Amino acid sequence: MGKMILLVVLGSYMVIGVLMQRNNQSANDAINNVIEYYGWANARHIASSGANMAVSNLFKDNTWRTGYSNVSLSNGTLDVSVFTDTSLGVRGVRVVSVGRYLGYYDTTVVELNVAFFSKYLMYMNTDPGVYFITGDTINGAMHTNDYLYVSGRPVFKGKVTMAKGPYRTSGSTNPQFWGGYEYGVNIPMLSSNIDVIKAAAIAHGFYHDGETWITMDGSSNVKIRYTSGGADSTVPLSSLTSNGTICINGDVHLKGKIDGSVTIASLIPSGSSTKGNVYIDDDIGVHDDPRTNPASSQYLGIVSQKNIVVTDNTANDHDCNITASLYATGEFNAQNYGSRGYCGYLNLYGSLAQYNRGAVGTFSGGSISSGFNKNYKYDDRLFKNAPPNFPVTDRFQILRWWE
Repeated sequence: MGKMILLVVLGSYMVIGVLMQRNNQSANDAINNVIEYYGWANARHIASSGANMAVSNLFKDNTWRTGYSNVSLSNGTLDVSVFTDTSLGVRGVRVVSVGRYLGYYDTTVVELNVAFFSKYLMYMNTDPGVYFITGDTINGAMHTNDYLYVSGRPVFKGKVTMAKGPYRTSGSTNPQFWGGYEYGVNIPMLSSNIDVIKAAAIAHGFYHDGETWITMDGSSNVKIRYTSGGADSTVPLSSLTSNGTICINGDVHLKGKIDGSVTIASLIPSGSSTKGNVYIDDDIGVHDDPRTNPASSQYLGIVSQKNIVVTDNTANDHDCNITASLYATGEFNAQNYGSRGYCGYLNLYGSLAQYNRGAVGTFSGGSISSGFNKNYKYDDRLFKNAPPNFPVTDRFQILRWWE
């Protein structure tokens, strides 16, 4: 009997010993896990801080590529590399930040691209007081350096940024900002954008001094003439311009679709106050239509140092279809919009940036009286890419942030 009691006591001591050993091991594991988590967390915070420092510098100076090397931070160190990566867009930049803390390290990667004006479905610097009203739906990002004039219940599906905030009519006004909004944001049109296009056209594109008629015939060719009733010359786009840039010092008359990517720009001739417009004489776009092929790599850019005008002619009497990115340092309007009669829909698939908000029609009692109804839709490809040498803003946009 005594031996049995002794064996039970010894067995109990052994069980208790094993349990105590396991408890000690668990306690040690828990301490090690805390230490490891603390190390990883600090390394991650250091890497994230380095990325924030780099992005802040890029927002201040989009040419900054210096990065950081072995910089002390929070009892650890960071290294940041900043380099151009055209896979992210034509002016893409990748930031790689590595944080180190007591033998632990972590990495934060940020991908950015310069913000083209084509990122906005609608951009305007000034607005004469044209209201967005109930029934209006803006299917993309929008910016104004003026007030945003709203009445009733217009819907803005993309983010809206504005310098002065919304200006509302009295009564029931409840704009719907589905993509959010931000006040106090000023994004100027840069005069250097026109200089860049002109220089690119002169260097490796096509530049002509004088009024020009351009027809894109649905192939990779363009037809050009220099008088209204003259004969067309057919030229392959690749022979005309190696960098996809065409610049005319004077008015441009444009129509058709191009099998390729090109930016067509007009300049104001010296001494002129009326020339330098782009006239859209009929439907314009690209052969590989992004509405049916979202993976299309073809882009059409229309840039005017004065106005982009939908011509008052027979071809545009019943709808006008535009698949392009538009940028006017004047305004985008419909010629004789107040007297041309009802012309159906102005269907824009792409983006529109204009210094002054122009008119394309008139309304009375909620119904259109003359000109066009607007049907504007954003081409999602334009958030990342743009037509050749298309105008840019003065800032980057973040595409992705990984920690």
